[in-house]
Amino acid sequence: MEINKDTIIGDILNEYPEAMDIFEQFGLGCAACSSSQRDTLQNACEMHDVDPEVLLYVLNN
Repeated sequence: MEINKDTIIGDILNEYPEAMDIFEQFGLGCAACSSSQRDTLQNACEMHDVDPEVLLYVLNN
Protein backbone atom coordinates (compact mmCIF):
# COMPACT_ATOMS: atom_id res chain seq x y z
CA MET A 1 0.00 0.00 0.00
CA GLU A 2 1.34 3.40 -0.96
CA ILE A 3 0.66 6.01 1.70
CA ASN A 4 0.12 9.56 0.49
CA LYS A 5 -1.66 12.71 1.71
CA ASP A 6 -5.01 11.43 0.45
CA THR A 7 -4.83 8.08 2.22
CA ILE A 8 -7.53 7.55 4.84
CA ILE A 9 -6.00 7.11 8.30
CA GLY A 10 -8.23 4.12 9.03
CA ASP A 11 -6.94 2.40 5.89
CA ILE A 12 -3.35 2.96 7.01
CA LEU A 13 -4.09 1.48 10.43
CA ASN A 14 -5.94 -1.48 8.96
CA GLU A 15 -2.91 -2.31 6.81
CA TYR A 16 -0.25 -1.30 9.33
CA PRO A 17 -1.58 -1.36 12.91
CA GLU A 18 1.90 -0.57 14.19
CA ALA A 19 1.58 2.87 12.55
CA MET A 20 -0.51 3.94 15.56
CA ASP A 21 2.76 4.43 17.47
CA ILE A 22 3.95 6.83 14.77
CA PHE A 23 0.68 8.77 14.79
CA GLU A 24 0.90 9.10 18.56
CA GLN A 25 4.51 10.34 18.33
CA PHE A 26 3.26 13.11 16.05
CA GLY A 27 0.42 14.00 18.41
CA LEU A 28 -2.26 12.43 16.23
CA GLY A 29 -4.09 10.51 18.92
CA CYS A 30 -7.23 11.10 16.90
CA ALA A 31 -6.09 8.24 14.70
CA ALA A 32 -7.84 5.98 17.19
CA CYS A 33 -11.19 7.80 17.03
CA SER A 34 -14.07 7.18 14.66
CA SER A 35 -13.12 10.10 12.40
CA SER A 36 -10.06 8.14 11.31
CA GLN A 37 -12.35 6.13 9.05
CA ARG A 38 -13.03 9.19 6.90
CA ASP A 39 -10.17 11.64 7.50
CA THR A 40 -7.22 11.72 5.17
CA LEU A 41 -3.67 12.06 6.36
CA GLN A 42 -3.69 15.63 5.03
CA ASN A 43 -6.83 16.54 7.02
CA ALA A 44 -5.42 15.13 10.26
CA CYS A 45 -2.12 16.96 9.75
CA GLU A 46 -3.93 20.24 9.16
CA MET A 47 -6.04 19.80 12.30
CA HIS A 48 -2.98 19.06 14.44
CA ASP A 49 -0.45 21.39 12.80
CA VAL A 50 1.80 18.55 11.64
CA ASP A 51 3.93 18.73 8.51
CA PRO A 52 2.44 16.02 6.27
CA GLU A 53 5.68 15.58 4.32
CA VAL A 54 7.58 14.65 7.48
CA LEU A 55 4.87 12.26 8.63
CA LEU A 56 4.72 10.66 5.17
CA TYR A 57 8.47 10.17 5.20
CA VAL A 58 8.35 8.40 8.55
CA LEU A 59 5.35 6.25 7.62
CA ASN A 60 6.84 5.18 4.28
CA ASN A 61 10.28 4.39 5.70
